[in-house]
Parts: sequence; C-alpha cells; structure tokens
Amino acid sequence: MTGKKVIRIAFYGKGGIGKSTTVSALTQYWAQRGMTVLQIGCDPKADSTLILRGGVKLPSVMELVRRREPFSLEDVVLVKEAENGGRIICAEAGGPLPGQGCAGRGIITALETLREKGILTKYSPDVILYDVLGDVVCGGFAMPMREGFAQRVYIMTSGENMSIYAAANIGLALSGFKERGYAQLGGLILNRRNVRREEEKVLELAQDLQTQIIGELDHSDLVQEAEELGTTVISAFPDSAIAGQFRKIADRIAKECCLGYRDDKEVKKDSQRPTEPAKGFEAAGAGPSRISAGNASFPSPFTAGLEFNPPVHETWNIVHIGMLLPQSHQIYICSDNCMRGVVMTAAEMNALERFSCVVIEEEDLHSGGLEQITLEGVTDVLHKLRARRSEDDMPKAVLVFPVCLHHFTGCDMGYVYRELEKRFPEIIFIRCWMDPIMQKTGPTPDMKLRRAMMDVLKPSAKRNGTAALIGDIYALDPKCELRRLISAADDKRGRRSVPLQVQDCATLNEYEQLSKREVLITRSPMAKDAAEKTADRLGVRSVYLPGAVRYDEISALLGKAAGAMEITLEEAGIIPEEEIRRCDEALRNAFETIGDTCIAVDAIAVQRPIGLSRLLLEHGFNVKEIYLDAVNPEEEADFVWLKENHSEVLLCSTIHVKGRVLHAGAIDQAHREYLAIGPKAAWYCGTEHFVNLVDHGGLWGFSGIRKLAALMKEAFLESKDTRDLVPRKGLGCESLII
Repeated sequence: MTGKKVIRIAFYGKGGIGKSTTVSALTQYWAQRGMTVLQIGCDPKADSTLILRGGVKLPSVMELVRRREPFSLEDVVLVKEAENGGRIICAEAGGPLPGQGCAGRGIITALETLREKGILTKYSPDVILYDVLGDVVCGGFAMPMREGFAQRVYIMTSGENMSIYAAANIGLALSGFKERGYAQLGGLILNRRNVRREEEKVLELAQDLQTQIIGELDHSDLVQEAEELGTTVISAFPDSAIAGQFRKIADRIAKECCLGYRDDKEVKKDSQRPTEPAKGFEAAGAGPSRISAGNASFPSPFTAGLEFNPPVHETWNIVHIGMLLPQSHQIYICSDNCMRGVVMTAAEMNALERFSCVVIEEEDLHSGGLEQITLEGVTDVLHKLRARRSEDDMPKAVLVFPVCLHHFTGCDMGYVYRELEKRFPEIIFIRCWMDPIMQKTGPTPDMKLRRAMMDVLKPSAKRNGTAALIGDIYALDPKCELRRLISAADDKRGRRSVPLQVQDCATLNEYEQLSKREVLITRSPMAKDAAEKTADRLGVRSVYLPGAVRYDEISALLGKAAGAMEITLEEAGIIPEEEIRRCDEALRNAFETIGDTCIAVDAIAVQRPIGLSRLLLEHGFNVKEIYLDAVNPEEEADFVWLKENHSEVLLCSTIHVKGRVLHAGAIDQAHREYLAIGPKAAWYCGTEHFVNLVDHGGLWGFSGIRKLAALMKEAFLESKDTRDLVPRKGLGCESLII
C-alpha cells in the first residue's frame, strides 16, 4: 500500500438501471478535475468501462485467470490521460464462461487478484469506483462492500418494482455487514423511468433504508447519443441539463467523501463540522418505525405487523423467572425446534441440572394422545431424576410448561396434573405455559408464570411479618426507602419480614413463608393482577407500587404503602421534601458531567420511559429518542406533557421489521456518541456508553432516581462492550458466554 488516503466507492443497482453510464460520467468528470480515478467493472459482461476506453479492447481479469498463464497488471488495465493532470484507469473483473462456474466467485477472485498484483501501489489512484451488478447480492457480488474494498455504497434505482426490489436487497445486505465495520450506505440515486408514483416509491425506499436520495437523473436521449459517439455525456454535451445533473451528483459525493479537488480550505472546513444526522434519517422520523412525539398516537404509536427480534437478550424470559423458585425443576413439553430457545437459556445460565424436555413428535399429534404423551413424559423425567439423586435432592416443585400444541389439540391438562399429583404427591406441580401465540389475546407466558408461582403460597392464619415483595425479578435495592418503611413497620409490631422476597429464599419452605405477611407488594405491572388475586385468596392486603419517576407520584405511592402497613412516613424517617432535594442534587451532579449529550431512553430499562424522559428533560438533559413499542397506559399524563412540550422527541419501535436496517449506528456516526439508558437503545444507537439496566434492576423510588443518575454519569465516563453484553440472556443471571 502507498499510505495515501484512497476513497473507495461502490455503485450497485439492478442490471440496466444506468450504473455504468453514471459511474463512467463520474470517472470522467473527476479525472477532468485532476483526479486519478480507477474504475473497476464488477459484472460478468465486462462492459463497465466501454465508453471510457473509446473502443479499445481490454481483457477482463477472469479471462486471463482462466488461461492459467502468468499476466501482469498492464494486461488487464487501460490508462487514459485526462486534462488538468487527471488519469482514468480502467479494469474489468469479468466472470466465468456463460453457463459455467459462479459469477460471484469470479468477482472475489478478480478483486483479490488485482489487489495481490499491487494495482494501488502502481497507479496510486485518488478514488476507486466499483461498478457492481446488483440483481443478486451473494457473497461474491457483495465483495466490494467487504474487507476494505469500498468505504461507501451508493444504490441506483428507478421507481420500477424490480429495480426497487433489487435496491432493497442491496440495502439489507449492507445492514448485515454494518456491525463488522464494512462499507456504509451513502444514499440512493434516482434514475427516472417516468413510472407511476416513482419519486414517492423511491423516497419510501430511502426511508426504509434510513438513507437519502443524493441525486436525480432525468431521462435524456443525449446519453444514448453520447454513447454512440463513444464517450460520456459529460464530454459530448457538457452544457446539457443531463450533464449538469451528473456533475451535481459527482460534487455531492465528492463533498461527502472529502475528495480533494475542491479548495483545500473548504475541505478542511467541512471535515471539522460536527456530524449531523442524514436527511433520510430525519425524514424517516415520520415513518412507521420512528415517529415524533407530536405525531404519535396513544397508546399505540406504531402499526402492528411483522416483527423484528433484535439480538438483545438481557430481558428475563420464563426460564430465568422460573429459576427464581428454590428447589424447583422445569419441564417443557414441545417439538424440538421450538425447544431451542429455552434449552439455550438454561445452558447459558448454567442451570441444565434444573431443566428437562419432553420432545413431541409429529406422530404423537396424529395419535390424539397428547395428554398421555405429556403425562408419561413428565413421569419419565422424574423417575430418571430419582434414579440419580437422593430423596433430599429431588425437586420440591416442578414447573410444567405445555405449549401451543396443547392449545391447538384441546389437551386436557387438568387430567394431566391430577394424575401427576397422584403419582408424585410429595411434589408441587406448578401450572405454567409456553404459548407465545396466546400473548396478543390474553396474559403472556411471563404473566401466567408469575401467577403460577404465587399459587404455591397457601392461606395461613399466622402472620410472621409485615410485608412480602412478590412477582418481581430483581431483589429490591437495600438502600431503597421502601425497605426502610417495611423495617419501621416490623419494628412497630415486633416482627421481621424475613425472607422479604423470593430472591432471599434458599428453600421452598422459606418461599412459602411469604404467604404469612399482612401486605403483599409488587412493583411489576406483569405481576399486578396476579398479586391482587393472590392477596384476595390469602386474605391479606395488596399494594401495587409501579416504577414511578415523578416526585409527586413516588410520594403518593410511599403514602399508600405506609397506609397499608399502618405506619406513617414520619415514623419511618422518610421526609419526601428531603428526598426530592437529594434527587435534584444527584441529577444536577450528573448533568454537570453529561451536559448536552444526546440521550436515548429504553422501555426495557424502566417501566416509565416517557416519565423518565420527562424528568430528565425538566432537569436540562438532552433526550432525543425513546425506544418503546407501546405507551404504558400509566404514562398517559407524561405522554401528553411530552407532546405539548417536546414534540420533537422521537418514539422508536424496537420490534418493527425495519429494525433489521435501523440499528447499531446504521443511521449516522452521531448515534454512536449517544448515552443510552437500556440495552436495546444502546444496540440501536450503536453506542458503547449505556446504563445496563433491565426492569429497573431493583431500583425504586427516590433512591432509585439517585442511583440512576449515578449510573448515567458512570456510563458517560466509562464505555462498555455493547456487542458482548447485550446478547447475553437474563441480565444478572449467570452467563457462560465467553
């Protein structure tokens, strides 16, 4: 390599869309401006540089490779001098003979051959243009996107459906390479064919790919006339409107890529400007996957449809939650393909000894005996456990997970459980479900599981403590004022609420003690209904304390909890005004460090992402985006406030299908500098500065706000390995991923 900075650009598009014409025009124009431009055709037809060569025959690289004889660069490269000291360097990759071999593999071989023969060292180009066939984006034709060949990709398209389809596929290929640091999408070039709704369709494509239309070309007969003269329209008809359009596109690309034919001061000035979001990114704010708060609807800002599942797995699933129950064992009854996720979860958290599967085969469904298959499968698992364990080590509770198939076939699970209880009377069988197909019409598997785990708690006339926390996945922060409130209530009664929550329990018997409390408290909306029904069944009081972030609501919730525990906040030493003062101080301290850094808030991290955004905005922070898929009905007041006061804040879906291309800084470099609160926001922004938090992480109330402020400051100052952390399942659980 020469050490010289070389700009590398690839142009893709459907065959016949005008790529070669456009690339050749750009090559000639830049050469006229004194640049050395290397144009490499990446098409088996080997005709990309035809009009630049003026009829001179040029063998393709693959043509000479097939001869299996030594050849030099001069054999496959044509050099033409241009005015102002510029040069045009032509090369054609070529491909296999028609009907033989793989064209994509040919592109790979040709590009590697040119690199190995030192084409950059010999000709020292300022810019390399790859003219690539885009009808098929296999590994070969994607080669210019990868491994340092191209830094930026532009896609040519018209409004014709097949052209749009090819461009969309190219964009998806680029998005798949994004996290590897390969070429970035620079934008679309619209080559008009004057079809119906042409501009509208191409603009929609640009929004889908989160990019911009960087230039437009009108149909002109002069292009064909110039080609018949053996040259480009830039040379043949330099004063024509179409030549002006080509020059405009060339200047736009040159500015974005900092090509050096402009005044050096202008280049330096542009390079020092802060990076701004691409226009297409802003335009897509009004699209279905990203919408400004001012234009959003409550409670569903996005249209339901095909969903994308980003590789962010820190939220807990039913395996993680079930593992909270001590001395328990999980058994899933399903086909092996659907079993993959839960098996991998149990394996990753090093809990396979507490996990078993019963695999359903297709013939089991044909036989109509799914009840018997389920019953005998669970029985077999327990017999095998007993054969290799002592009686003391046998599970005291078994969580049984039937699946969608049991719904479809009308399986009588009541019969299954009755028979299991007869066979194993010493075991508590917990009625769970793994049926994601039902979660759009009723309780989710997560909600059903929390309810089933509470069914273990039995009524008792004895009370051995004031309160128990149920239905939450994380233990309550030890410094939380809610703990102080419970401790004060216990002191008043001469009792101890120990254990306080399932996370404190080492045995099933200890967990069952939670039923002997006067008040059951849950902080999770996923457990609210189950906690209320459980409290009614046990004959005790229930209190729902959601993850509020507004000071007045936190004060009200503390008062509600105090009333249920028959104590006052003053008796517990909790003074809301003092707590608020300390929160303001913590937020001011964080702001002094973070300043106007752009912030993205994630609904995975906190239950009230809009409320948190409001709190931060009111304290001067620069909240730009909120990642959520629906607005929590509990946040209606905060939603209205956001619409009225900060309508520019973007609401961003995390499951919209467009997430395939809108992630990991795919929009612009600026997003990589965001401070994210939550792992999905971090993944979508591509930032390494984020608060790694799921479902509040045990934080609550005033102390939770103060701790979050400290975590924000810490995340701003210290980077994290986002790509390593966010795919790990169940934040806080053991992970064997290395």
